[in-house]
Amino acid sequence: MSKEVEKLKIHVTKKIKDKLKKYSPAAADKIKKTLLSNLDDTWAKEDKLQEAIQEIKLGGMAGKKTDDFLKHKDAAGPRKTWEAALKKHRAGLAEFKKFQDEATVIRKDLEKQIALAEKDLKKAGGKPDKTVKKDMDEARKALADITKAEKTYGGLEGFVVMYGMIPKRTNDAIVKQAIEAVTPKEFPEPLTAKNRAATEKRLKKDEKSLSGLCDSAWLLLEEGDLKAAKGYIKKTELLVKKLKPWAKDAKTASTKMKSEIKANEDAKEIDALIKRMTELYKIGEEQIVELSKELKVQEKAK
Repeated sequence: MSKEVEKLKIHVTKKIKDKLKKYSPAAADKIKKTLLSNLDDTWAKEDKLQEAIQEIKLGGMAGKKTDDFLKHKDAAGPRKTWEAALKKHRAGLAEFKKFQDEATVIRKDLEKQIALAEKDLKKAGGKPDKTVKKDMDEARKALADITKAEKTYGGLEGFVVMYGMIPKRTNDAIVKQAIEAVTPKEFPEPLTAKNRAATEKRLKKDEKSLSGLCDSAWLLLEEGDLKAAKGYIKKTELLVKKLKPWAKDAKTASTKMKSEIKANEDAKEIDALIKRMTELYKIGEEQIVELSKELKVQEKAK
Protein backbone atom coordinates (compact mmCIF):
# COMPACT_ATOMS: atom_id res chain seq x y z
CA MET A 1 0.00 0.00 0.00
CA SER A 2 1.09 3.54 -0.73
CA LYS A 3 2.84 5.18 2.20
CA GLU A 4 0.69 8.30 1.96
CA VAL A 5 -2.53 6.29 1.67
CA GLU A 6 -1.54 4.38 4.81
CA LYS A 7 -0.89 7.68 6.62
CA LEU A 8 -4.24 9.00 5.37
CA LYS A 9 -6.04 5.90 6.62
CA ILE A 10 -4.50 6.27 10.07
CA HIS A 11 -5.31 9.99 10.05
CA VAL A 12 -9.01 9.42 9.24
CA THR A 13 -9.68 6.29 11.29
CA LYS A 14 -7.60 7.11 14.36
CA LYS A 15 -6.09 10.60 14.64
CA ILE A 16 -9.15 12.66 13.75
CA LYS A 17 -11.87 10.04 14.22
CA ASP A 18 -13.32 11.75 17.29
CA LYS A 19 -13.03 15.19 15.69
CA LEU A 20 -14.93 14.06 12.60
CA LYS A 21 -17.72 12.91 14.89
CA LYS A 22 -17.62 16.15 16.91
CA TYR A 23 -17.67 18.31 13.78
CA SER A 24 -20.18 16.31 11.74
CA PRO A 25 -23.10 17.74 9.73
CA ALA A 26 -25.44 16.37 12.41
CA ALA A 27 -23.54 18.24 15.11
CA ALA A 28 -23.69 21.44 13.04
CA ASP A 29 -27.43 21.04 12.48
CA LYS A 30 -27.96 20.52 16.20
CA ILE A 31 -26.14 23.77 17.03
CA LYS A 32 -28.11 25.58 14.31
CA LYS A 33 -31.42 24.26 15.61
CA THR A 34 -30.60 25.39 19.16
CA LEU A 35 -29.46 28.77 17.89
CA LEU A 36 -32.68 29.40 15.95
CA SER A 37 -34.77 28.26 18.91
CA ASN A 38 -32.94 30.74 21.15
CA LEU A 39 -33.49 33.47 18.58
CA ASP A 40 -37.24 32.79 18.54
CA ASP A 41 -37.22 33.09 22.33
CA THR A 42 -35.28 36.36 22.09
CA TRP A 43 -37.84 37.77 19.64
CA ALA A 44 -40.68 36.76 21.95
CA LYS A 45 -39.02 38.66 24.79
CA GLU A 46 -38.44 41.61 22.46
CA ASP A 47 -42.20 41.65 21.81
CA LYS A 48 -42.80 41.93 25.56
CA LEU A 49 -40.31 44.80 25.76
CA GLN A 50 -42.06 46.58 22.88
CA GLU A 51 -45.40 46.12 24.63
CA ALA A 52 -43.96 47.75 27.77
CA ILE A 53 -42.63 50.67 25.71
CA GLN A 54 -46.02 51.10 24.05
CA GLU A 55 -47.72 51.24 27.45
CA ILE A 56 -45.20 53.86 28.55
CA LYS A 57 -45.89 55.90 25.40
CA LEU A 58 -49.66 55.62 25.77
CA GLY A 59 -49.27 56.62 29.41
CA GLY A 60 -48.10 60.04 28.32
CA MET A 61 -44.31 59.74 28.04
CA ALA A 62 -43.18 62.77 26.07
CA GLY A 63 -39.57 61.68 25.59
CA LYS A 64 -38.17 60.90 22.17
CA LYS A 65 -34.78 59.34 22.92
CA THR A 66 -34.30 55.59 23.13
CA ASP A 67 -33.03 55.73 26.72
CA ASP A 68 -36.09 57.74 27.80
CA PHE A 69 -38.09 54.56 27.26
CA LEU A 70 -35.58 51.78 27.93
CA LYS A 71 -34.55 53.29 31.29
CA HIS A 72 -38.14 53.85 32.38
CA LYS A 73 -38.99 51.82 35.49
CA ASP A 74 -41.86 50.04 33.69
CA ALA A 75 -39.47 48.75 31.02
CA ALA A 76 -36.82 47.50 33.46
CA GLY A 77 -38.14 43.95 33.85
CA PRO A 78 -38.87 43.19 30.16
CA ARG A 79 -35.61 44.85 29.16
CA LYS A 80 -33.55 42.72 31.58
CA THR A 81 -35.25 39.54 30.34
CA TRP A 82 -34.72 40.46 26.69
CA GLU A 83 -31.07 41.42 27.22
CA ALA A 84 -30.40 38.05 28.89
CA ALA A 85 -31.98 36.24 25.94
CA LEU A 86 -30.00 38.36 23.48
CA LYS A 87 -26.77 37.60 25.33
CA LYS A 88 -27.56 33.89 25.04
CA HIS A 89 -28.21 34.26 21.30
CA ARG A 90 -24.97 36.15 20.70
CA ALA A 91 -23.06 33.53 22.72
CA GLY A 92 -24.63 30.82 20.58
CA LEU A 93 -23.46 32.59 17.44
CA ALA A 94 -19.92 32.85 18.83
CA GLU A 95 -19.97 29.15 19.65
CA PHE A 96 -21.17 28.32 16.15
CA LYS A 97 -18.47 30.51 14.59
CA LYS A 98 -15.85 28.75 16.70
CA PHE A 99 -17.26 25.42 15.49
CA GLN A 100 -16.84 26.60 11.89
CA ASP A 101 -13.28 27.80 12.44
CA GLU A 102 -12.23 24.52 14.06
CA ALA A 103 -13.93 22.52 11.29
CA THR A 104 -12.03 24.62 8.74
CA VAL A 105 -8.69 23.61 10.28
CA ILE A 106 -9.65 19.93 10.14
CA ARG A 107 -10.94 20.24 6.57
CA LYS A 108 -7.81 21.96 5.28
CA ASP A 109 -5.54 19.39 6.92
CA LEU A 110 -7.61 16.52 5.50
CA GLU A 111 -7.55 18.09 2.03
CA LYS A 112 -3.77 18.25 2.24
CA GLN A 113 -3.52 14.58 3.33
CA ILE A 114 -5.82 13.45 0.51
CA ALA A 115 -3.85 15.47 -2.05
CA LEU A 116 -0.61 13.82 -0.92
CA ALA A 117 -2.17 10.36 -1.14
CA GLU A 118 -3.57 11.06 -4.62
CA LYS A 119 -0.19 12.35 -5.75
CA ASP A 120 1.49 9.21 -4.39
CA LEU A 121 -1.01 6.96 -6.18
CA LYS A 122 -0.57 8.83 -9.43
CA LYS A 123 3.18 8.52 -9.14
CA ALA A 124 2.88 4.76 -8.57
CA GLY A 125 0.66 4.39 -11.62
CA GLY A 126 -1.77 1.59 -12.33
CA LYS A 127 -5.21 1.04 -10.89
CA PRO A 128 -5.48 1.07 -7.05
CA ASP A 129 -6.66 -2.17 -5.44
CA LYS A 130 -9.97 -2.49 -3.59
CA THR A 131 -8.48 -1.80 -0.18
CA VAL A 132 -6.80 1.40 -1.34
CA LYS A 133 -9.96 2.51 -3.17
CA LYS A 134 -12.02 1.87 -0.04
CA ASP A 135 -9.60 3.89 2.11
CA MET A 136 -9.61 6.78 -0.37
CA ASP A 137 -13.41 6.74 -0.63
CA GLU A 138 -13.71 6.86 3.14
CA ALA A 139 -11.32 9.79 3.31
CA ARG A 140 -13.23 11.68 0.60
CA LYS A 141 -16.52 10.97 2.36
CA ALA A 142 -15.03 12.34 5.58
CA LEU A 143 -13.88 15.44 3.67
CA ALA A 144 -17.36 15.97 2.19
CA ASP A 145 -18.94 15.69 5.64
CA ILE A 146 -16.55 18.05 7.39
CA THR A 147 -16.95 20.54 4.52
CA LYS A 148 -20.73 20.39 4.84
CA ALA A 149 -20.52 20.93 8.60
CA GLU A 150 -18.09 23.81 8.11
CA LYS A 151 -20.47 25.60 5.72
CA THR A 152 -23.52 25.40 8.00
CA TYR A 153 -22.64 28.60 9.87
CA GLY A 154 -22.07 30.48 6.62
CA GLY A 155 -25.52 29.36 5.45
CA LEU A 156 -27.29 31.23 8.23
CA GLU A 157 -29.55 34.03 7.02
CA GLY A 158 -28.20 37.52 7.55
CA PHE A 159 -30.80 38.60 10.11
CA VAL A 160 -29.80 35.69 12.38
CA VAL A 161 -26.18 36.83 12.49
CA MET A 162 -26.88 40.58 12.53
CA TYR A 163 -29.56 40.64 15.22
CA GLY A 164 -28.18 42.43 18.25
CA MET A 165 -24.70 42.77 16.73
CA ILE A 166 -24.78 46.55 17.22
CA PRO A 167 -26.67 47.09 20.51
CA LYS A 168 -27.45 50.79 20.01
CA ARG A 169 -28.92 50.19 16.56
CA THR A 170 -31.01 47.30 17.86
CA ASN A 171 -32.25 49.34 20.84
CA ASP A 172 -33.15 52.28 18.61
CA ALA A 173 -35.07 50.01 16.24
CA ILE A 174 -37.04 48.36 19.05
CA VAL A 175 -38.12 51.69 20.55
CA LYS A 176 -38.91 53.20 17.15
CA GLN A 177 -41.05 50.25 16.07
CA ALA A 178 -42.87 50.18 19.39
CA ILE A 179 -43.70 53.89 19.28
CA GLU A 180 -44.73 53.86 15.62
CA ALA A 181 -47.15 51.00 16.32
CA VAL A 182 -49.17 53.13 18.73
CA THR A 183 -48.74 56.49 17.01
CA PRO A 184 -51.52 57.32 14.55
CA LYS A 185 -50.12 57.99 11.10
CA GLU A 186 -50.91 61.35 9.60
CA PHE A 187 -51.25 62.04 5.92
CA PRO A 188 -48.69 64.38 4.32
CA GLU A 189 -49.86 68.00 4.47
CA PRO A 190 -51.27 68.19 0.90
CA LEU A 191 -53.48 65.15 1.61
CA THR A 192 -54.90 66.04 5.03
CA ALA A 193 -58.63 66.68 5.21
CA LYS A 194 -58.20 70.41 5.81
CA ASN A 195 -55.76 70.82 2.89
CA ARG A 196 -57.22 68.60 0.16
CA ALA A 197 -59.42 71.36 -1.31
CA ALA A 198 -56.40 73.68 -1.52
CA THR A 199 -54.34 70.88 -3.08
CA GLU A 200 -57.04 70.34 -5.71
CA LYS A 201 -57.07 74.07 -6.47
CA ARG A 202 -53.28 74.29 -6.77
CA LEU A 203 -53.14 71.18 -8.96
CA LYS A 204 -55.55 72.74 -11.44
CA LYS A 205 -53.45 75.89 -11.48
CA ASP A 206 -50.13 74.01 -11.86
CA GLU A 207 -51.52 71.71 -14.56
CA LYS A 208 -52.60 74.75 -16.55
CA SER A 209 -49.27 76.52 -15.93
CA LEU A 210 -47.19 73.50 -16.94
CA SER A 211 -49.20 72.99 -20.11
CA GLY A 212 -48.90 76.67 -21.04
CA LEU A 213 -45.14 76.86 -20.37
CA CYS A 214 -44.40 73.71 -22.35
CA ASP A 215 -46.62 74.72 -25.28
CA SER A 216 -44.91 78.12 -25.43
CA ALA A 217 -41.44 76.56 -25.28
CA TRP A 218 -42.24 74.10 -28.11
CA LEU A 219 -43.76 76.89 -30.25
CA LEU A 220 -40.69 79.08 -29.78
CA LEU A 221 -38.39 76.18 -30.68
CA GLU A 222 -40.40 75.63 -33.86
CA GLU A 223 -40.01 79.31 -34.69
CA GLY A 224 -36.28 79.15 -33.97
CA ASP A 225 -36.38 81.69 -31.12
CA LEU A 226 -33.97 79.74 -28.91
CA LYS A 227 -33.34 82.49 -26.41
CA ALA A 228 -37.02 82.89 -25.60
CA ALA A 229 -37.52 79.11 -25.61
CA LYS A 230 -34.69 78.72 -23.11
CA GLY A 231 -36.46 81.20 -20.82
CA TYR A 232 -39.67 79.15 -20.87
CA ILE A 233 -37.75 75.93 -20.25
CA LYS A 234 -36.17 77.58 -17.22
CA LYS A 235 -39.62 78.58 -15.93
CA THR A 236 -40.80 74.99 -16.47
CA GLU A 237 -37.85 73.69 -14.45
CA LEU A 238 -38.71 76.04 -11.58
CA LEU A 239 -42.32 74.88 -11.57
CA VAL A 240 -41.33 71.19 -11.63
CA LYS A 241 -38.90 71.82 -8.78
CA LYS A 242 -41.84 73.11 -6.72
CA LEU A 243 -43.83 70.00 -7.63
CA LYS A 244 -41.15 67.57 -6.40
CA PRO A 245 -42.04 67.70 -2.66
CA TRP A 246 -45.64 66.89 -3.56
CA ALA A 247 -44.51 63.94 -5.65
CA LYS A 248 -42.52 62.66 -2.65
CA ASP A 249 -45.56 63.10 -0.40
CA ALA A 250 -47.67 61.20 -2.90
CA LYS A 251 -45.17 58.34 -3.01
CA THR A 252 -44.97 58.19 0.79
CA ALA A 253 -48.74 57.98 1.11
CA SER A 254 -49.19 55.42 -1.68
CA THR A 255 -46.48 53.08 -0.42
CA LYS A 256 -46.60 53.46 3.37
CA MET A 257 -50.20 54.40 4.10
CA LYS A 258 -52.25 51.98 2.03
CA SER A 259 -54.31 50.75 4.97
CA GLU A 260 -54.93 54.30 6.24
CA ILE A 261 -56.11 55.42 2.79
CA LYS A 262 -58.36 52.37 2.43
CA ALA A 263 -59.96 53.03 5.82
CA ASN A 264 -60.55 56.71 5.09
CA GLU A 265 -64.05 57.71 3.94
CA ASP A 266 -62.46 59.96 1.29
CA ALA A 267 -60.23 57.18 -0.08
CA LYS A 268 -61.26 57.78 -3.72
CA GLU A 269 -60.52 61.48 -3.46
CA ILE A 270 -57.15 60.83 -1.82
CA ASP A 271 -56.18 58.24 -4.43
CA ALA A 272 -57.15 60.64 -7.22
CA LEU A 273 -55.03 63.43 -5.73
CA ILE A 274 -52.06 61.08 -5.29
CA LYS A 275 -52.34 60.04 -8.93
CA ARG A 276 -52.49 63.63 -10.16
CA MET A 277 -49.62 64.79 -7.93
CA THR A 278 -47.47 61.92 -9.19
CA GLU A 279 -48.36 62.27 -12.86
CA LEU A 280 -47.98 66.06 -13.00
CA TYR A 281 -44.42 65.85 -11.70
CA LYS A 282 -43.60 62.96 -14.04
CA ILE A 283 -44.99 64.81 -17.07
CA GLY A 284 -43.06 67.92 -16.10
CA GLU A 285 -39.78 66.00 -15.84
CA GLU A 286 -40.35 64.30 -19.18
CA GLN A 287 -41.15 67.58 -20.89
CA ILE A 288 -37.97 69.22 -19.53
CA VAL A 289 -35.88 66.34 -20.88
CA GLU A 290 -37.49 66.52 -24.33
CA LEU A 291 -37.39 70.33 -24.55
CA SER A 292 -33.75 70.46 -23.43
CA LYS A 293 -32.82 67.78 -25.96
CA GLU A 294 -34.49 69.69 -28.79
CA LEU A 295 -32.85 72.95 -27.65
CA LYS A 296 -29.40 71.35 -27.81
CA VAL A 297 -30.07 69.96 -31.29
CA GLN A 298 -31.06 73.39 -32.59
CA GLU A 299 -28.14 75.13 -30.87
CA LYS A 300 -25.70 72.75 -32.54
CA ALA A 301 -27.37 73.28 -35.90
CA LYS A 302 -26.76 77.05 -35.78
